[in-house]
Amino acid sequence: MFCPKCSARLEEDPRGWLSCSSGKLEFSLDLSRKLRTTYGKAAMATATSADLSGRNFFCPGCSTAISSQGDATCLSCGVSLHPLIWSLIELHPHGNDAGGYF
Repeated sequence: MFCPKCSARLEEDPRGWLSCSSGKLEFSLDLSRKLRTTYGKAAMATATSADLSGRNFFCPGCSTAISSQGDATCLSCGVSLHPLIWSLIELHPHGNDAGGYF
């Protein structure tokens, strides 16, 4: 699975949550469960480099850039990120390697 904020590969923590090491971000247990439920079966194994620009969201299943405008549906796998956008923006800040967060 991929980080919806930077497209880097997410890591599984033994305690149950997902984390993104490129953004020093640990997703809550609730959001981790929702990501697994929504994208677990669609997740691809391809590697991708992190995009720390903060301009796009990315599909956790295939790492395709998606717009947060409208229904935020991935054009590749057809799954919408819209139900998770608020939590991603308000509760899960992602580092940008320059001291900022997005």
